[in-house]
Amino acid sequence: MGASNAIEPFWDRLPKFFTYPFSSPQSLALIFVLSVLSTIFSSQGLIAGLIRLAIGLVLIKYSFAALKATARGNLTPPKVDSETIYNDISQAFIQTIFVIIIVAVSGVIMATAGVALGIVFLIFGIISFPAIIMSYLATGSFFSAINPVFFVKLMFRIGWSYLLMYFFLILLYSAPAALLHYIHTFLPRGVTVFLFAFANSFYTIIFYHLMGYVLLQFHQEIGYRIDPEDFMDSSTQSAKKTEQAEENDENIQILNKVDFFIKEGKYDEALTFIKRETQEEGITDLALSEQYYKLLKIKKQTPALLAHASPHLKMLIQANRKENACEVFIDCLNSDNNLLIDPPILLKLGSWLNETEKPKEAIKAYNKIIKEKPKDQLVPIAYFRAASIINEKLNNPARAKKIFNLLVKKFPNHDILPQVENSLRQLSRT
Repeated sequence: MGASNAIEPFWDRLPKFFTYPFSSPQSLALIFVLSVLSTIFSSQGLIAGLIRLAIGLVLIKYSFAALKATARGNLTPPKVDSETIYNDISQAFIQTIFVIIIVAVSGVIMATAGVALGIVFLIFGIISFPAIIMSYLATGSFFSAINPVFFVKLMFRIGWSYLLMYFFLILLYSAPAALLHYIHTFLPRGVTVFLFAFANSFYTIIFYHLMGYVLLQFHQEIGYRIDPEDFMDSSTQSAKKTEQAEENDENIQILNKVDFFIKEGKYDEALTFIKRETQEEGITDLALSEQYYKLLKIKKQTPALLAHASPHLKMLIQANRKENACEVFIDCLNSDNNLLIDPPILLKLGSWLNETEKPKEAIKAYNKIIKEKPKDQLVPIAYFRAASIINEKLNNPARAKKIFNLLVKKFPNHDILPQVENSLRQLSRT
């Protein structure tokens, strides 16, 4: 919600879209280089044609990287490096395939059901194209992107704003052709080709940036997850990529797909996807761990839920999520009292449960250490804390005194003995 509050509606930000390519020297240099190459190889011929195809692929690939970065909340153009330009170049081809599919299906409909119906489908496909691209980014799946169940729902969730976005996209798409129409008659051919190529690159990047921003603005409605810490504006911060950030990128991508499945009610698919993507290293991201826990709970997969409880609780404790950790522990404990959790986690849970006025549940956490790991070094501490709660919160000093005496007998040389003896002296006075 913090990120959502910082996101301006795209219609209020329109002037900033036109400065986007200029906000990074690298993106501006890329536009210039692609324009120069387009001018040099503007002649007819197989080699020149292949080079122009390569130029187009590089432009689409970089523009898609801009869409992806913007949708994550990074409002600075992506770096121009080998990862951005060459890594997974299939993304550029896939977008071309989307266009081919729309045209091909329209042709089939024209041939079988009539020209009018084919034209209607073609118009629908053209209007849906931005939604298909956005669905592809959100799901990472080619087949999910072309599935009307996904992209039509995406359009409806954005609502009338989708049509407003589409109107501006049409203007951006038409801008280079409009420029060419007005300049080709009085400028030399080389200058005309360069200016057209420059405008085409410039407006294409803005085109994708606008789609990414709409995805960012409506991420909650769509089910597309962003990390508020990633929300950056070029006027305030610079994009810095670290190894940790790259790991977060992978987790966010997984979460986006999981959230998309959940939005569609595809809980089994979401569970299968999480298991497949995390089978090597396991779940290391708290947000993903939470989604996995919720899905297991919805599907009532109790054995898997209990097996996930210990690592999930460990992550919650590391994140200092007191209330969530206590809630998960109590929930799992009610499902199966034989729940296996590591003693350090149980010790912390016992402390938090006591702080949140759940003394009986806190004692259960300490008892699990005592009964399940009787030789663990934390057992004396568990005894002491349980007895203290029994005395102070449950008003049962007689029982607490028995536990303190048992602690003295079983662990006569433990460092906690001075505290135990002090508690026994206080009980004797009362």
